[in-house]
Amino acid sequence: MTRLAAPRRFAAAAVLGALALVACAPKPAPAPAPAPTTTTSTTTTSTTTTTAPPGTATACSSAQAQASASTGQPLTQSEAKSEATAEFKSARAHDADGNVPLTTVERVGDDLDISTVSVSSAEQAAAVAASAAQGNDLLSVEAAQPVAALESSGQSHITTATNDTLRAQQWALNAVPFESAWTTTNGTGAVVAIVDTGVQSTHPDLAGQILPGYRYWHDSLGVPQQGAMDPAFDDNGHGTHVAGIVAAVANNATGVAGAAPGVKILPVKVLNSQGSGWSDDVAQGINWAATHGADVISMSLGGSFSSAISTAVNNAVANGVMVFAAAGNSGKGGSASYPGAEPNAIGVASITSSLVRSSFSTTGAYVDVAAPGSSIQSTYPVSTYTSLSGTSMATPYASAEGALLVAVHPTWSVSQLRDRLLTTANDLGTSGKDVEYGCGLLDPVEAVS
Repeated sequence: MTRLAAPRRFAAAAVLGALALVACAPKPAPAPAPAPTTTTSTTTTSTTTTTAPPGTATACSSAQAQASASTGQPLTQSEAKSEATAEFKSARAHDADGNVPLTTVERVGDDLDISTVSVSSAEQAAAVAASAAQGNDLLSVEAAQPVAALESSGQSHITTATNDTLRAQQWALNAVPFESAWTTTNGTGAVVAIVDTGVQSTHPDLAGQILPGYRYWHDSLGVPQQGAMDPAFDDNGHGTHVAGIVAAVANNATGVAGAAPGVKILPVKVLNSQGSGWSDDVAQGINWAATHGADVISMSLGGSFSSAISTAVNNAVANGVMVFAAAGNSGKGGSASYPGAEPNAIGVASITSSLVRSSFSTTGAYVDVAAPGSSIQSTYPVSTYTSLSGTSMATPYASAEGALLVAVHPTWSVSQLRDRLLTTANDLGTSGKDVEYGCGLLDPVEAVS
């Protein structure tokens, strides 16, 4: 199969729904606090409440999530055949034999059955789709598409894990006061699925943080790899870096501190050793995470619009899972990146240590919130650390705040959690919601208070 080794530009986002947008109530962004000489360890039992968060729906609330996370109406056999034929004729992705991988998504109760079959002709594609549509449960059919990790730069340096001195290099924890939020919760009880390249579960700064995971990916020869993943592994490094941003053990005299160190990580490997993969694998990974205990799904990857991924995202949200995804690395005015541009996903932009948009961070109306993403220190295989940049790095910070909210408010709906995260963000850039920063910079202290 043809694979992408790096992100590329994709078609612009489709704007769904017709809800009026109201300006966000701006809050001034705080100046970064000085790095502490020591980091206090506080683990507090999470509180439970059924009280809805204050405020009415605004542009920074769940009003932006369209169609109530609907997964859409089933396709008729005629519609399925027509879509499959069109997908085959326009497909750019082919497997090693020159065939087109055709992905169908069918509803099975509250779950999804996502299948991919290689077809060699438009007629065969139509037949596969028509067969899938017989039960009146076919939600989408498409040719599988390439996706890639949204990392903007490679390693700047790697350091052996010996102590916690790297905390001084974590400017992100000074700009966004996660450590102060730990007096309320450090995320204990919440599970974040990292849908990525895998996670090195034996990393000393991730010891005890990683749950048994799963893998849906294709190797360098295009051979599908599927099955349980325990212990977890990462043959690229990207997923381990993302996982450390969320949940690296704090105050263990080792390396870095995660933004939500009480969280457990559920690794789902959908990208290969080159950091690239396919839309059908990503959709499978989302669905597996949503049905295996994830409270939050974090995706630091992107590609063109995929109906399979869109359906999986909507289904996850409809079943109570928060979904975060990278806004993309195409820069100002660049094409939208999916699933970040999905209305029911929370699209995350990147900022620098100066609290301005990272030059690579894609702008657009789908951007919901901003987080640190330039020169971020985190865990890396094998048992080392590195600094990476990208909306890939910003996304797990937002996911970590989502996990803190879940830990404090386990009975809240996704729309309530989303409202709270967006309406407590500190306004940056143009007053109110804008295309660079969305609703502004994360504020976990305000969110969980």
